[in-house]
Amino acid sequence: MSAETGIWAIIPAAGTGSRFGSGRAKQYARIGNATVLEYSISALLQYSNLQKIVVALHPDDTQGKQLPLLQHEKVCFVTGGAERADSVLQALCYLRDFAKQDDFILVHDAARPCLSYADVQKLIDALHNDPVGGILAVPTTDTLKNVDAMNIVGTVDRSAIWQAQTPQMFRFAVLLECLQHAQQKKQVVTDEASAIEACNYSAKLVLGSRSNIKITYPDDLALAAFYLRETVESGMTFRIGQGYDVHRFGNGDHIMLCGVAVPHTQGVVAHSDGDVAIHALCDALLGALALGDIGMHFPDTDAAYKNADSCVLLAHIYTLILQRGWQLSNTDITIIAEVPKVLPYREKMQQRLAEVLQVSIDTISVKATTTEKLGFEGRKEGIAAQAVVMLESMV
Repeated sequence: MSAETGIWAIIPAAGTGSRFGSGRAKQYARIGNATVLEYSISALLQYSNLQKIVVALHPDDTQGKQLPLLQHEKVCFVTGGAERADSVLQALCYLRDFAKQDDFILVHDAARPCLSYADVQKLIDALHNDPVGGILAVPTTDTLKNVDAMNIVGTVDRSAIWQAQTPQMFRFAVLLECLQHAQQKKQVVTDEASAIEACNYSAKLVLGSRSNIKITYPDDLALAAFYLRETVESGMTFRIGQGYDVHRFGNGDHIMLCGVAVPHTQGVVAHSDGDVAIHALCDALLGALALGDIGMHFPDTDAAYKNADSCVLLAHIYTLILQRGWQLSNTDITIIAEVPKVLPYREKMQQRLAEVLQVSIDTISVKATTTEKLGFEGRKEGIAAQAVVMLESMV
């Protein structure tokens, strides 16, 4: 594969998940704090050389475009079709204006959330000079039976049987030609490789991983959660950030702390609402992913942020975190001041932050301390806060 060869991805996600049987599309089932679709997209986003991911959504889908991760700059949408092949073809037609004829297209199942970076890289390395492409697959290990009306009528020789996985990776022009041919001939194709086969091209097999499972039934979610947890624990995919903020006291009758108005004889001097706890938390989140600091994103020279609600700023920053495939594992916030007293409002503060971040309240710790009357806090001239966060990868 030359340096000029582009790599694009397509995720057909227009299915309604009839076999899943929960009244919802399986790609929107949740594993932890993220949907199956978000895990599948995030797995591809780990590959930095990817140009774009085109997600094909059902015409009536109102959920997909609202997911934070799907707002990523590399993700775009098309309207999918009735069948998988129709959705992939729609995405290929969209890419005509961008992809070259010999670029590679990775087609990945929306409901295959456990894809590893290593398998993506293995597929690309194995096929980079191939004129057609190929797929990830694993050899079948179970004994296979032919059945008629729930009666066994024979045993299949499994020695040459492999289970197809995704991504399936083919040259743009070849895949477009084969899917268009299948559509014209009204051929049923259950994956991209079957369309390739129907046009007498030869697709390669690349050994995949058994952990790259496809969610088909609700029971599969528990197994996927196990594999994802194992990936996080073995890969140490955590990031830690810390933040600190301070404001001096000024005119006013309350202080905003963690999105809660705490009555006080003074306010704070600030461009926004002066919520030191949220500002420290914002800096911790940004720092964990090396995204700068709150001043870079919301400069105090910009009139748009005059008296801004810090909860709105926090929600925006956390969206950036989610878009990059990370989520909050926990945060520990310490408010440093002689006054006002924080304890009566601590639980309300935790609830407010959990609401803004849409996380469980037990991931949020808020506590307070004094400086034993030392320093500017001890002299009751101002208030400070520090925050530590741990982020975990969603893949």
